[in-house]
Amino acid sequence: MHEKVHFQTVAGGREITFREPLANVVFCGVLYGIGYSFFFLAVANLLFVRPLPIVGFLASLTWITLIVVSFVTGWRSVGFRQHLVNLLENFTRNRFAELTSADSGESILGFGYKCCFTRHYLLKLRSNGIKSVDWGPGQGNIAGKDNDWNVALWFDTASIVLDGRRDGLGIFIVGASGRKAEREAFGRDFIEFLKANRVRLTVPPVGLLGQLAEVVESLRPFGKIIVGKDEFLARPVQRMIEKGSKVVVQEIRGTSVFVRQATAPTKP
Repeated sequence: MHEKVHFQTVAGGREITFREPLANVVFCGVLYGIGYSFFFLAVANLLFVRPLPIVGFLASLTWITLIVVSFVTGWRSVGFRQHLVNLLENFTRNRFAELTSADSGESILGFGYKCCFTRHYLLKLRSNGIKSVDWGPGQGNIAGKDNDWNVALWFDTASIVLDGRRDGLGIFIVGASGRKAEREAFGRDFIEFLKANRVRLTVPPVGLLGQLAEVVESLRPFGKIIVGKDEFLARPVQRMIEKGSKVVVQEIRGTSVFVRQATAPTKP
């Protein structure tokens, strides 16, 4: 077993394991604990409290409805078993990403967690459907502190073998959020893990920085730009950018080129 700085590589290099921060698991435990404590309290109020004031009755009924509707919606969306797998994810730390071979010979990338000596999967996709691996700030990031960054895997939804969430977004957050330098290092190691397992990924050359390019496929958020005669997958730094726009390459993160708009879209 080869020790990495940010994860462990096992199974002959075909799998990596990493851990969710304990603080995240504790936070979810407290949050769900409060939610379900009020749920059972609301049930007890309806069953045993007599007389029950109208305000208490409505409050209890509302809370029960919220919990039940949330659970049933998830159940109907992904199935009862997968919904329980998704819920249990919030309370486990041991995560993994693995590459296996399908009967057809295709390479399958799977993400999940281990609990009670059992593997539970959140996502499986054919590796040839991977578009890019990059990193960026999350919603909780504070400008100047870079305290909430994530590593993201972007993929074609048509390549999905098992979708435990069925959100249809074509993006999966790999590992926990954290400081920019930590997530950047994790992301680079993750890319090397994929490339070592013959997943086709291309890291754009540093020489692209500052280059003027044209958008040949609208950036919503992923698209393509052309620099000279070469095409690259790209994302906008801020808002979406339409086809025909002139852009400047501002940054390279992982296998993604980040651009900003230079001028208004050219007329056809």
